[in-house]
Amino acid sequence: AFEISKWQASCRTRKFKTSLSVELAQDLEANGFKAPDMIDDILATQMAEEINKDVIQSLITVSRRFKVKGVSDKGVLDLSSTTVSSVEQARTVYRYICEMNASIQRATSYSATYVLASSRVAALLAASGWLEILDDQSDSAYGVLKNGLVVYCDNNSPAEYVIVGVKDNYGPEEMIGSLFYSPYISHMAKTSDPVDHVGAYTIVNDSMSLQPTISLMVRYALCVNPYTMGIEDPEARLIDASNMDNFSGRSEMSVLLGIKLSKLEK
Repeated sequence: AFEISKWQASCRTRKFKTSLSVELAQDLEANGFKAPDMIDDILATQMAEEINKDVIQSLITVSRRFKVKGVSDKGVLDLSSTTVSSVEQARTVYRYICEMNASIQRATSYSATYVLASSRVAALLAASGWLEILDDQSDSAYGVLKNGLVVYCDNNSPAEYVIVGVKDNYGPEEMIGSLFYSPYISHMAKTSDPVDHVGAYTIVNDSMSLQPTISLMVRYALCVNPYTMGIEDPEARLIDASNMDNFSGRSEMSVLLGIKLSKLEK
């Protein structure tokens, strides 16, 4: 026997306003640039970056805190001591990454596939010698740890942390992980509509303005799998899985550990 589980997720529309004007596009064309292609590329890149920020923030919200009695009782590992060498600090971080992977295996039977770290923690791992920096970073990966986990770097977070999580694909239809990202593509969409790796998007401008500016509109659903949160089937089918506040710190597919490092002087 087998069972198909489902849950609700809202598909929302996001708009990105730019300072690019129609007049600027005309000036680019007059100077020999292909304005439509150039603007499409700039907007799609910015759109992908904004969606990545949304995904990372949601992942931080839903990830279970990794607490070790006497070490990280509040989910924060203190490595701020200046008497401890950077090699020892990095080895400590690597050790707990391995332990976080083991905790995921114990709770879910799945093995972790990635590590998401803030910029200073990623730099600490890179300096440790246990991280192999990739020459080809086409998929935005920072490097690969000795235990095989792919490391991604969050350059925007003001707080230092490391997340160990699962994102595994089983064919084109199945995906295991804390979050599910689903770009909305209407069956009525034109085949000529631009499509990026984050989904279909539409470029719009304000026709009522004397100086119309170009904006971007994209629709997508970002939600959690409520069945990995210990929620029973009747509630999981009705609850809005895109409301991340409902699942704060409850995901078994990703584990977060805050890292306290010595402050940088400006």
